Amino acid sequence: MEKTIHILISYTMFVLMLLLFHKGRKHPHSRLLAFYALLEVVSNAIVSFNMSGGNDGFDRFPVMHFIYKPIFCLWVPMFYFYVRYCFSSNFRLTRKHLIHFVPFLSFLILFFSIWISKGSYYIWENLYKKSSFLYNTTLAVDVMVKVQYLIYVSLMVRLLFVTEHKLKEN
Repeated sequence: MEKTIHILISYTMFVLMLLLFHKGRKHPHSRLLAFYALLEVVSNAIVSFNMSGGNDGFDRFPVMHFIYKPIFCLWVPMFYFYVRYCFSSNFRLTRKHLIHFVPFLSFLILFFSIWISKGSYYIWENLYKKSSFLYNTTLAVDVMVKVQYLIYVSLMVRLLFVTEHKLKEN
């Protein structure tokens, strides 16, 4: 059942992503939401691949685990950028926004450096072994995503209140 739900979510987000990219030619905020949907599609598709490949999907392709885990660190910042753009028509992604991508890049570089230096066999042996470095690192990604949710949701609520206050003044 869970496998079917992941596949349906992936398909729905894929259709939404296509529609938003098509609309995004004229509406940049739709393009930002489309990038968010793309991240959802890729990460859910990788999880679905593991489920449909049996319990050993990540065992056969351990690098897939290292691709989808860091992508989780992009979900919240991309949605935040979409909300920012919706509240401000002059919002643009600039170099100062690169800091939002630091968790993603740091985990991606860490995971790929482990894969390149140690190989797939090391990943296969240690990924699900409790208290191993890899297990703790994947746990750190999950913690980072939860912290991101807390921070970004508070920023979005603050943005909502500031925008509402400005509208009341005018």
